[in-house]
Amino acid sequence: MSSPGSQYSKNGPIAKTPLLLSGAKAPSGLVCTKPAWKAAPTTMSPRPTPISSSGPKAFTASSVKKPKRTSKSLSGKCRKPNTSAPAPRTSPGSVPGRRMRGRASASEGVMTVKEASATPKQSARPTERVSRFMRTDCPRAFRRPKKPAGAEPASVRADGHAPGWPSGPDPVMVPPHMSWIHEKAHAELARIREAKEKQVYPFFKPFESGGLHTTIDGNPIVNFSSNDYLGLTNHPKVKEAAKKAVDQYAVGLSSSRVQATTVAHVELEERLAKWFGAEACLLFTTGYQAMVGTIMSFADKDTTLILDNLAHACILDGTFLAAGTPASAPEVRFFNHNSVRSLERVLKTKQREKALVLIEGIYSLDGDKAVIKDIIEVCERYDAVLCLDDAHGTGTLGAHGRGILEEQGLEGRAPLVISTFSKTFGGIGGILWGDRDVVDHVKHRARSFLFSASLPVPIVQAAATILTMLEEEGPALVSELHEKAQYFRGRLLEIGFDLGKSDTHIMPVMCNDERKALFMHVALMENGVMMVPITYPGVKKGEERLRVNITRGHTREDMDKALELLEMYGEAFFVLSGEDLGPMEL
Repeated sequence: MSSPGSQYSKNGPIAKTPLLLSGAKAPSGLVCTKPAWKAAPTTMSPRPTPISSSGPKAFTASSVKKPKRTSKSLSGKCRKPNTSAPAPRTSPGSVPGRRMRGRASASEGVMTVKEASATPKQSARPTERVSRFMRTDCPRAFRRPKKPAGAEPASVRADGHAPGWPSGPDPVMVPPHMSWIHEKAHAELARIREAKEKQVYPFFKPFESGGLHTTIDGNPIVNFSSNDYLGLTNHPKVKEAAKKAVDQYAVGLSSSRVQATTVAHVELEERLAKWFGAEACLLFTTGYQAMVGTIMSFADKDTTLILDNLAHACILDGTFLAAGTPASAPEVRFFNHNSVRSLERVLKTKQREKALVLIEGIYSLDGDKAVIKDIIEVCERYDAVLCLDDAHGTGTLGAHGRGILEEQGLEGRAPLVISTFSKTFGGIGGILWGDRDVVDHVKHRARSFLFSASLPVPIVQAAATILTMLEEEGPALVSELHEKAQYFRGRLLEIGFDLGKSDTHIMPVMCNDERKALFMHVALMENGVMMVPITYPGVKKGEERLRVNITRGHTREDMDKALELLEMYGEAFFVLSGEDLGPMEL
């Protein structure tokens, strides 16, 4: 990764002259030109191994008499020492029975033990238990780094270790039976550690307040990655409803819906079913659980699950969970994204009697809508059941915000429809609606429903308040969202950005390079605009992007500021031209 402030051009390093807007800050972590550097590879501290020692009085693992093993000893356990073995000597200044702390000196290989309350100069020989634990043949032994070959004894550093010992905190002492999970985690997190070291890690940044206009690390931020599409999360009526529910029902119900269903749950389910034009509705704790539970409720050995190959993770995971049950594992097939011909070909060649087709209304990473009318016609022709995830369409599509089925005039044509409260409805929770028997079947079969805590009533009442707003002024709210999305999309296309296939309020600003996406994110963040990058494995390599979500809550000033910054940094990082940044690393 380049050092902060490095600039580069197509032909190599150039003068450090950042491109800035009036009043805009220069991004401290990166600027706009082509780097001619390459970051040094990230190195790892060596794995601690047992130390060696020298000297007639040095206490080492080899100086301890190996205890005898009995036939009753369990394999792999530290055995009880031979009681006939001499007790270790104690040095002057030690106090018998006093709690000790042990530390190995790498220079001398000496194990010294300090009293918990003694001065640094006071020390003692380790106890018999510590002696056995430090032995190289003990399965629970801590591994310490070896002394370099030919190294002369050296004095102990200020931190208590000899030269050559890894600097920083002591290595984590991991029992052998857990070592493989730590090795796997350490290896797979290498890329993340590198991004953090280079200060371009873009995720899990803590907000200091809610809403589109928030602060991060004390800096004001306009959030363009929020899913609060109608901007109702912070509405005073919504917050007041949640507060009243806390007073009546407390913050949670501490049990599953089996024995923790309230009047509030039932009333909201009935209102949602009526609003969506369905017979019944069921509330889950999350939208993710709603999809997983629905798939698991219907998939069996006579079923083929057919997925769009850009389906959301909840669809994939529900499918994989179903497929991982040997006694009732369904067949799993994929069709090309939004390709009716590919779907029809899969339906013709499926190996099982029944078929469940799983798609999204709006695909959250590309912002394009499903060709829902054609897909429904194919499903009906081949007697396949359609399961629609309309999480991003609920509240944003259709005259009243009822989703893609309302927009296309297809209400009632999809047997299974799933959505969420975590976007338009501003909280958390999942929704399933359809025929009463179908919904009741899921209610009694979905493990993600039966074995998960009941949706907290404050969330239920907040969602009920937003539903009232949609019932009363839904067309005006949806229309305002569409006007702002149309304005922002038009300006992005005018500047020259590639928005892929997006035709909704979700717009991928295509960077097609991980480094460009990360650099753009950091530059925008340092000027008060948050647009989260989507990189591999979220998308294929070479399809990296910034995902922009326009909401009703964004003002014209918010959008104009973001557009001006995007234009400046899009040109500076060659996103507009599509030029390669050249061989480099983060």
